Amino acid sequence: MTVATDDTVLPIIDLSGYINPKSPEDKERVIAEVRDACARYGFFQVKGHGVSLSSQEGLIQGLSTFFSQPREEKMKLSFLKNPCRRGYEASGDSLREGDAHPDSKEAFYIGREDPVVEPPGFYGPNQWPPNLPKEAFHGPVWSYYQDTTALGRTIWEILLLGLGHPASVLDVFAKRPIVQMKMIRYPPASATKPGQFGVGAHTDFGGVTVLLQQAGKKGLEVWSEAKGEWLPVPSIEDVLVINCGDMIQKWSGGRYRSAKHRVINKADEERLSCATFWHGDSGATNPLDKEDESKDTVGQLLFKRIFTHYSKMPARQHPVSSPHDKFHASPYSIDIKLDFEIFLDGRQQTPTSSQLEEIKALFPTCTELTYSSPFLIATCETLPPKPWPVTAAGLPLFFTPDPESEAPLNLGRVGYGPGDRIDEAIRPWQTPSMKVFKKLFALLRTYSSTIDRVRWLGWGIIAVGDSYPPRSTWQSFIPRTINGLPIRYVFSPRRARPEGSPTETPADTNPSKWDMTAYGDPLRPGMMICSPSMRKPGTNMFATTGVCVHRDYDHEPPEKRLKYITLLPRTFGSDILHGSIHQPYQGGRPGREIAGPYRIFNDVALGDLLGVKYTRETISSVPGDEVKPFGRLLDTREVTIGEPVSMDTPVNGRLSGILISREVRRITDAPDGEGGTMVDFTTGDWVYFGNGAEVLGEGSTGGVVWNEKWDVLGHLGWRGTWSGVGSCYYCPAFDVLVNLGYELTDAP
Repeated sequence: MTVATDDTVLPIIDLSGYINPKSPEDKERVIAEVRDACARYGFFQVKGHGVSLSSQEGLIQGLSTFFSQPREEKMKLSFLKNPCRRGYEASGDSLREGDAHPDSKEAFYIGREDPVVEPPGFYGPNQWPPNLPKEAFHGPVWSYYQDTTALGRTIWEILLLGLGHPASVLDVFAKRPIVQMKMIRYPPASATKPGQFGVGAHTDFGGVTVLLQQAGKKGLEVWSEAKGEWLPVPSIEDVLVINCGDMIQKWSGGRYRSAKHRVINKADEERLSCATFWHGDSGATNPLDKEDESKDTVGQLLFKRIFTHYSKMPARQHPVSSPHDKFHASPYSIDIKLDFEIFLDGRQQTPTSSQLEEIKALFPTCTELTYSSPFLIATCETLPPKPWPVTAAGLPLFFTPDPESEAPLNLGRVGYGPGDRIDEAIRPWQTPSMKVFKKLFALLRTYSSTIDRVRWLGWGIIAVGDSYPPRSTWQSFIPRTINGLPIRYVFSPRRARPEGSPTETPADTNPSKWDMTAYGDPLRPGMMICSPSMRKPGTNMFATTGVCVHRDYDHEPPEKRLKYITLLPRTFGSDILHGSIHQPYQGGRPGREIAGPYRIFNDVALGDLLGVKYTRETISSVPGDEVKPFGRLLDTREVTIGEPVSMDTPVNGRLSGILISREVRRITDAPDGEGGTMVDFTTGDWVYFGNGAEVLGEGSTGGVVWNEKWDVLGHLGWRGTWSGVGSCYYCPAFDVLVNLGYELTDAP
């Protein structure tokens, strides 16, 4: 080991004594040297690490190839559009508290290659530049990732042994470890502003970091608490830098340090580097201290820092001026981000009393904050100023001045009979397949033939029927659980089922004030449309356009396929069969006709586009917001309870909400819904858009609802009207179109 005598150079440790020991003493020496370096600095350098020089050089060449591309090419892979934060981070996208300027660096992120995204995004697929040959980027990057993944595990072994724990502890918390890699380009010093850092001062927030610096191009500095100054770290060929993150400092009880560091590229040429972060399983807790009362998982520790303290996130998480710095907002919603998450890793937790108190303290007039899954109900003497937050710590917030007020989702009544089962697995927070729903219906209808709707809540099930079972003692025999999951029951007359209808725009909203140039070519989703029966004296009744789709049923090229527009059939009444649907009235006359004739698929209809140009880009009602093209129609199974969703209309602007349940309904082949044969299932979502919007849902019926990846879930349908529903909206899903082979398209 090379040891500095003046504390200005970090030690260099030869790991070959541990990886390929010639004697037991070799291993013990390396373990002791690493332990001392982590206790003293939290950083050290390594040689003999097993990562070949050719692997390092291949990575650097790959980074040079990628970062030399035009910005617009790199932005196609923006990590802000990716649910796993994989992809490209532009210069200026990362700002740390206290820094005068955003980081000058640009970066590219990859992680584990998992086939399916698992919220909040630690597991999932990578995105790779499609325009670069595999051997130019993907190949060398992935090879280096695998090399440093193996090295990271070795470093963890050494750290554990240095603390007196067996290396087998890794098998407890690292069966499926989160390993993330960040490739970085720092611009020349002449391209940065005075006082701007390549990366501002910070500590790493997870486990082990393995850092490659481009040889001969220094810039990394580590803060020395003992000397009260920044120590420069040289960049030496075939020498890697290792450091401990906050999680290691916490788990080791402070025996290993997590040191503050920063990067300043002082040379007038670019500098490349790459950091591999090796953490552990998302759901693992501290394996070194079973008495750790926090019980924080690896995923929770990372989520608190990655998603709330560092790089900029999509607009819904940008900070807004507020009495509380915990409030985050986009131009259309406010969410409260705290040091804890109640909805984490795609699962909803039960909030603790201390967590409820912390949220309650944010609202001075709040007298009580209670939890009624999935809602936090804030009872206030005086309601807070609008707009109100939609979520707090990941859960939807409902404000009310009434102490007796119920949650805006009717959870129904419980059964007291023994639990029952179906022969399919039902896993909490994983959307069931249609096969599971069909078997649920078959089972539930043996208890009550009126049950024709099933709502999936993530943690349990609600069965809905049009009338109570004939026996007055029905609760005594109807099951309290199915496959171990709780089930509730809601029975209400058919007439109480919510019905769709056109919505009237607010009294002070005059269509003549809208930007009518937006109604030219091409038409877009989210624009106002109407039909003859909607035009009533003294009213402005409108619905909203959907998306354009086509189907490859005739194997014609895309440009020759028939184009259709999606509509909400209940909104237009008989006009969906007999009348025209056109753009808004202007000067007392209807705008141009846009669609007809129509095909009805339960709660979704298709109309032939009548020579209208149509684009899949939303209207972008948020000032300064980027116009986004929708990606695709989502299948039900891809949607997770708790997902944030959005919609856009000229009347309301953009609304942001949270998906709170998924509904499947049995339908018959009889038009009136009576008799006939059960032939199909239709699905939709219940979305909570918050109860503090000045105009909630008005002028929005039929609007397109999408997720954070800009994939389309369905239409905004209607507000629930049965007891206890309030501010929740039913959104018919596009599953039927997906199953029939329809795809999103444009009509040029």
